[in-house]
Amino acid sequence: MLYSRRWVFDKTYRDVANLIISQGLVEHDLQGPNKFTLTLRVSVPPTTGFLMYYWHSPTVVIDQYSGDYRDELSPEWLETVQTECRFWQNRTLMLEMMLYFVRNIPHNSGVSRRVTSWCGAMSVSNIF
Repeated sequence: MLYSRRWVFDKTYRDVANLIISQGLVEHDLQGPNKFTLTLRVSVPPTTGFLMYYWHSPTVVIDQYSGDYRDELSPEWLETVQTECRFWQNRTLMLEMMLYFVRNIPHNSGVSRRVTSWCGAMSVSNIF
């Protein structure tokens, strides 16, 4: 379910998060394959009542690909995610997704503690 911006002051709006999925060319090597990474960030609106420090999550890796984006076996996200996609989702669902990616994708070991801490802080009910 997507949420429109007109619900800025509605209670349900405080329970959503802005999901930001990005893909980018990490490394362009003329002699080797290109390296692409698909990442996920979550941000919450200021109306949630959380401190400014928590408005944006750490970035986690969802997937990586080495090769040419035109290859037949290249992942679909290389075509569908052009730079960045944003959409609103339930905050609890986004926290579960962040924790899933941190626990199950080795590339996220460096941000594991920060993501776990951020998700813990964001799962606390707001005061409003």
